[in-house]
Amino acid sequence: MEATQMPDLPLILATVLILATLGGSAVLWMMRIMKPKHQIIPDPGIHAWSIGWVNFLIFICALIFGITFTQVAGSIVFREQIKAADGELTPWLGVLAVLLLQAPMFAVYILLRRFAPGQFADRLNKNEISLWQAACIAVPAFIRGLPIIWLCSMPWSYLLEIFQQAGWIKEPEPQALVTLLASGGNPFAILLLVFCAVIVAPVVEETVFRGCIYRFFKSQTTLIPAQVISAVIFSCLHLNLLSFFPLVIVGFLLSRAYEAGGNLKTSIIFHACFNSFTLVILYLTSISEVIPKL
Repeated sequence: MEATQMPDLPLILATVLILATLGGSAVLWMMRIMKPKHQIIPDPGIHAWSIGWVNFLIFICALIFGITFTQVAGSIVFREQIKAADGELTPWLGVLAVLLLQAPMFAVYILLRRFAPGQFADRLNKNEISLWQAACIAVPAFIRGLPIIWLCSMPWSYLLEIFQQAGWIKEPEPQALVTLLASGGNPFAILLLVFCAVIVAPVVEETVFRGCIYRFFKSQTTLIPAQVISAVIFSCLHLNLLSFFPLVIVGFLLSRAYEAGGNLKTSIIFHACFNSFTLVILYLTSISEVIPKL
């Protein structure tokens, strides 16, 4: 008599989570579509950042210099640890990689605001709202937007597969940190990576990409092109072909969330929700015996 195979709990949880997201998204879209026009409140929007191309290029060059200098200095200071890893990305090196990218970006932003306030100390927010008010805008926007991101990922993956079969590109790989989080490792280092992904990265990247880059392009063109351009730049920072187009959609939706709340808190919470959801799915994948591994 064959033994009864136990159901794979991570698979069940992942399925329930995905179905709940799809169902919630459908309900929220129906509520949005069926809402009477007289009850629709226009988005407060965000002020453009009218600093001119010269100051904007100074800002971009300062970011590039800050990131490059910090990463070169980090590679020198931690050369023994890097050498000991023998080319493998360990959890601790993952934490280091994240900090050496996020810290200089935020430092450049703070220093420019401090020492050149006339050009770089513009207000990021149009509305002053609480975290709860921002969450009430960002979380429904995230639930509505997540299936769109999934749908856009499918044709992009198919297109990359065609390019790969034609010999135009090599097989795209997931982001190194995504693979690292899925494979596990030192628990404390993994917790730090989770903290960086859910808290540090949303705060820093939203400040730079939505609070600065998006608002600058909004001063140079109309709303949609500004959102698309800043989203492409945001996606390029992640240096991953497999996630390039999905991250463009994420960047676009983050700009929409920023406009919807009139406050950077809304896009930060949206970003944190997206990263948190991704981490939960990665964790369930890593402990499942059925779900294919990355």
